Amino acid sequence: MFMGNLIIESIELYGQDIYYLPRTYVNKDTIFQEVESSNFTQALAIRAYVNNVDGWEGQGELLSKFGVRIEDKTTFIFSRTKFTEKVDDNAVLNVEGRPNEGDLIWFPTTKHLFEIKFVEAERPFYQLGKGYVWECQCELFEYSDEQLDTGVAAIDAIETAFANSIKLVMDVAVLATSQLVKKLSVTYILLQQQQQSLGTQ
Repeated sequence: MFMGNLIIESIELYGQDIYYLPRTYVNKDTIFQEVESSNFTQALAIRAYVNNVDGWEGQGELLSKFGVRIEDKTTFIFSRTKFTEKVDDNAVLNVEGRPNEGDLIWFPTTKHLFEIKFVEAERPFYQLGKGYVWECQCELFEYSDEQLDTGVAAIDAIETAFANSIKLVMDVAVLATSQLVKKLSVTYILLQQQQQSLGTQ
């Protein structure tokens, strides 16, 4: 218990305030285990220690044939006790009791959104015979039409900025042509009715 309290106090002193976003699967391919669509409706505040004091890990900015690609990585460390209290008890996780791969972490200090790629459960390796932290290895999140309705304006704005949108602009000439076609159609119908009435007389 002493070790657990010491870790909690250390993270409170040297950690950062972040938001944990649990992923909700809307549609999942049960054969290939691929997530076709998902959304995020909660942003749970928790304190975490950022393991990279010298900046982001990863390869940084890369110039590829599709343009500039940013591959920033980082590691967030959670106290297991605090994670249970702040996140697990207040959200429905796909795998209960631990951070989940695929969930997101919003880092307000730099306004970056990260996706958890791997959760290390055995580091440090069983101090005093027990694990006290979750170590989440994360990469910069690549938006792909997920729905973000967390209630935190800065997070929800990501969907607005990157979501696909189609703007339909009706030209004046198109509207005029449409109205002309309608008038001609009505005139043609009236002429047909007159011819039918003359033929019956």
